[in-house]
Amino acid sequence: MSKRRLSESEESDAVSSEEETESDTSSVHSDSSDSDTSSDSTESPESDSVDSESDDEAENEMDMNHMLHQLSKKTPKNLARDLLHSLMTSKDILYWNSWGEMVRNEQRVPGTSMAALLNIALLPYKPKAKEPKGMNDFVEGLAEIGVNKKLIQNKKVLK
Repeated sequence: MSKRRLSESEESDAVSSEEETESDTSSVHSDSSDSDTSSDSTESPESDSVDSESDDEAENEMDMNHMLHQLSKKTPKNLARDLLHSLMTSKDILYWNSWGEMVRNEQRVPGTSMAALLNIALLPYKPKAKEPKGMNDFVEGLAEIGVNKKLIQNKKVLK
């Protein structure tokens, strides 16, 4: 969306419109506070925690789907999803940032690609494949999390 500067007449119209809205809102609030049967519309702290949990779950799902789309088409998506779920439960140990870089112990590892690391782990070993940057940190993180070794298809990663 592009921003443009309002003319003086548009600014005064906007200000007067805001003032009308504020006076309408304040009269509604004063009317409801005068009423004996007014109800408290504040939400309980329990509903806030439920909302934040569902927000976290939605964000995790978006992160996971974004990462799944970055993986090689040959990478088994069911294994990738299981491994990503493991990473999501241990974000402070091993995760990725919005640029797809590995984050190890809550520290960004520059120049890494979580998708490349996941591809290496989830595809069978290929001697010609170049080891991506951060492989040692990635393997150490997997071990620290205690990832199910059956998910790792490249057995060289486990050694």
